[in-house]
Amino acid sequence: ELSQFLNDASQLVVLEAARAIYDEPIPIAMSSLAALIDGPGSDAELVRRVLNANFRLGSPETAARLAEFAARATALPEMRIEALSILDAWAAPDPRDRVLNAYRPIAARPMLEAAEALAPQVESLMIGEPSVREESIRVASMLGIKSIAPMLVSRVQDEQLGEELRASALVALSRLDPRQAVVLAREVKMLPASDRLTAALRVLATHDAEASIAKFVDATQSRNVEVRQLAWDLLAESKSPSADAAIGEGIKSYLQGELPADVHLNVLEAADGRVDEPTQAALAEHGRRLTDQDPLGPWLVALEGGDVERGGKLFFENTKLSCLRCHKVDRAGGEVGPNLTVIGKEKDRRYLLESICLPNAQVAKGFETAMILNDSGQTFSGIVKSENDDFIDLIQSDGSQIRIPTEEIEGRRKGKSSMPEDLTKQMSRRDLRDL
Repeated sequence: ELSQFLNDASQLVVLEAARAIYDEPIPIAMSSLAALIDGPGSDAELVRRVLNANFRLGSPETAARLAEFAARATALPEMRIEALSILDAWAAPDPRDRVLNAYRPIAARPMLEAAEALAPQVESLMIGEPSVREESIRVASMLGIKSIAPMLVSRVQDEQLGEELRASALVALSRLDPRQAVVLAREVKMLPASDRLTAALRVLATHDAEASIAKFVDATQSRNVEVRQLAWDLLAESKSPSADAAIGEGIKSYLQGELPADVHLNVLEAADGRVDEPTQAALAEHGRRLTDQDPLGPWLVALEGGDVERGGKLFFENTKLSCLRCHKVDRAGGEVGPNLTVIGKEKDRRYLLESICLPNAQVAKGFETAMILNDSGQTFSGIVKSENDDFIDLIQSDGSQIRIPTEEIEGRRKGKSSMPEDLTKQMSRRDLRDL
């Protein structure tokens, strides 16, 4: 009976019926919801459920429907991309539902079903909306649809296209025709540094690593930090004696103070287990000297070279670190710690590193903590938000506030920073560098 409401004249009624069928779920009505894919569909919330109903039904017919929808020029671009992403996930579905993010696992289906559904639509997908076209290229290459390979070659060679688009075409081509991708990757010059260069290095590392060591070594001298870091990481993956020699030279430069600081961590990680005993001893002695001379010595390799995007993801999304619980950036976050919206303009990298690794070395003004004992024997700690002759207001570590009457206070002393002291144990050195 509920599926009858999917044909109602009111879009609100249709949406509510779709929510009930998909969200509950009501399996017997799922095919009726999936059939709405042939309609106009301008409500993204409704269309997302319709597309994913087809995903959950998981037959060659529903895969074909999704591919046809993706090629429909009149559909919402973001929903066409969703249809393509579903086909990409066809053979290995995430157990979390794509609409609700709830745990609702579905069985894997043959990738061939998605490939055979998408292949007839590829030509149509190459026309029109750029975002849809780029996702189509990515998904088609992931599904092994080789008919797009000649077009990818043309895109890689097209100097009128942006470097990012040429790079994505090269990566897609490497999935379908590795030999041709290697030929094109070898042609990419070191200057100027670009997305295409980093893509070329990755393609060569995957499909022609042994013959490309010299190119990786050249890339360690790039003026672009992303290229330099990638080059050292690729050398670390190689077991070639030439790579060992290059890493040894990198360590020599590090010990002599000549290596750029933004690749210190990459080179040290690359050298792990790869250098001779005298060099290992020299590294150990260098590390001890740094620690003796500077309390931040163990973490100085993370001072330079971080990635802003990855660091932002750690700050906003990593639940182990929970930065956002205490710190505010723009309008998001808590107020237990300092507002960090413009901290990069006010403080240098060393201050930021110290604040994470040694939070009690310097406590930001206005965020000193107090430990207070009252006349009942209870102990409270937190940041002093305000105080007068009558009371003290504390912000506790969980963000809650408590008011303590002055007449009840038996003792008070300065507390430690509310910043956790063991944050460095919750992340890798690369995470620390990014953060």
